Amino acid sequence: MPPLQEILKILPIDLAREIASRSHGRGTPREIRLRRRGSSQLVFASGSVPLSAVNDDTVDAAFSAVCRGAPYAYRDSIVQGFVPLSSGVRVGVAGRAHYDGGRLVGVSDVASLVFRIPTGGCDFRARIVAICRSASGGVLIFSPPMGGKTTALRAIAAELSRDRRVAIVDEREEIWTEELAGRNIDLLSGYKRASGIEIATRCLAPELIITDEISPEDSEDILAAANSGVPIIATAHAATPGELLRREHVSRLLGAGVFSNIVGIYREGGRFVCREERSPCD
Repeated sequence: MPPLQEILKILPIDLAREIASRSHGRGTPREIRLRRRGSSQLVFASGSVPLSAVNDDTVDAAFSAVCRGAPYAYRDSIVQGFVPLSSGVRVGVAGRAHYDGGRLVGVSDVASLVFRIPTGGCDFRARIVAICRSASGGVLIFSPPMGGKTTALRAIAAELSRDRRVAIVDEREEIWTEELAGRNIDLLSGYKRASGIEIATRCLAPELIITDEISPEDSEDILAAANSGVPIIATAHAATPGELLRREHVSRLLGAGVFSNIVGIYREGGRFVCREERSPCD
């Protein structure tokens, strides 16, 4: 089922009808933003339009539907700020935070839901696949949020799994889509990134690991995988190479030779393009 149709199927009927109506002629929205306070919006590549059929009951009903009527079952992911749906859709969640001993343990009084909808196509598919196929090691892809990183990972997984064993460590359950079904791919869905990388390396004998949004906590397992001869294709949030390299864990991984190629995704003339950037270790 297309991602937008999955979302409309679970939303309150009046809201679903308004979204379908306002999307007519504009294509598929990139985001649906529902806010208890403030402006609710449909966000398209060309701009945003307001939604009027949103109130407290709408947000409550939408949140319950997203959680299949059991928010407690999604407590761990809600604490991380999202709930995953199928079809690669991730729903961002904001509300009142609850801490225990300095650790975030829960969120209540949900105030905002942000449905991020996969765009489907990858404007630079052939180019980024060629870069990854010819890379001598891993590849690190960067862009700002909503910059096309996850779409790029899907394209890479679809193409490179034709002749390699690929493991996808999909902590936030947003990389996998039906396009990847039947491929030479082992999916570790919902695993913490560090443990998923370690398990994939030790137990699944992949020839390539794909994951998203690496963090400082993942560094040791990424190094271990790279030292085992398994290249990793990963992503990171950054708008420029300089911003990327100011992150200590990224600099450390680059210095260790984990990533032989760095690729930036940029928006130019209404389309996304990718460019190889020079590593400071070259």
